[in-house]
Amino acid sequence: MIVVQGPHKALVVVYYTLAVCGIIGSIIFLILNFLYRNTKVICLTTPLLSYIIISGALLMYLSVFLGLLPSTKKAVIRMQCNIHVWLYGVGYLLVYGTLLAKMWRVYQIFHNPNSNKTILKTWHLMCVVFSVTGVGVLLILARSVAQALTDPDLVTNKENPEGATGSDIQKFNKVWQCYGSGSAPFYLDLVIFVYLGLLQVVGIILAFQTRKVKIPILNDSKSVTALIYISIIVLVVIVLISFILNEYVNVRAVMFYGGILLLATIFLALIFIPKVISLHRDPAGNEIFSDIDDPSKRAEKCEIKGNHNNMAVGLAELTDSEMVPSG
Repeated sequence: MIVVQGPHKALVVVYYTLAVCGIIGSIIFLILNFLYRNTKVICLTTPLLSYIIISGALLMYLSVFLGLLPSTKKAVIRMQCNIHVWLYGVGYLLVYGTLLAKMWRVYQIFHNPNSNKTILKTWHLMCVVFSVTGVGVLLILARSVAQALTDPDLVTNKENPEGATGSDIQKFNKVWQCYGSGSAPFYLDLVIFVYLGLLQVVGIILAFQTRKVKIPILNDSKSVTALIYISIIVLVVIVLISFILNEYVNVRAVMFYGGILLLATIFLALIFIPKVISLHRDPAGNEIFSDIDDPSKRAEKCEIKGNHNNMAVGLAELTDSEMVPSG
């Protein structure tokens, strides 16, 4: 007798609960970002980019729901193998691509400033986000085509390979895995992870180049550096799980989906909690430029008139020589 197994029910309940909490937190950050979008604290971080980050995190949380969907039917497994990659892959690329765009903006403003420098507007940053995400989408699309042409494999559950035996019946426990080693989706997954690794390198370079910017609300280098280190660790774990431990159904579920939950939560926490704290302590944004000499003049020069699309114009005024921090 062959018994097809999935993740333990208790594990599914715990992870579904964590994902729901993450979705609720994302919605709270979304509401706060919308209500206070015209304040300096939120405006300087471009609300539109914040919406994209929250949307990406929501997709990552939703991927946990789909990936742990209780089912042992082959048709459902085939759907999960395709769609959950889209959810967590595109979600991660939206979040990380937005972080790269934000850091590129800070680098462009403060690195070798001059009066003829091109003013970065919101659409410039959106192009960066969609370029980073677009390349990933093409890779995921190729992977989905290969996955659609590949049948999921029914393999032995190495956590509990055999069940109770009777006089004439022996029970074998099996689990579904999306593909076997050496198949087309296997190699395309490798390519996707290599691309994500290259994005980590770009993030490290930008974080290093912007580490001395003296405006905390603009400079995400410390947060992004922490996110990069965490992302590298989680991605390495996900790679190992995807290619080595697929036959250990509960171990894979704990580490793979736990990594996705961890990434989405840390992304939101490191990006938005400091903004919420700053908004609570300084609602008017009068202390944003306190680390620059004569902050009152800087704050007046960088005052933004409510429309966050004009944010880049206000930031560009920081590039004159007297307002750029030494070093």
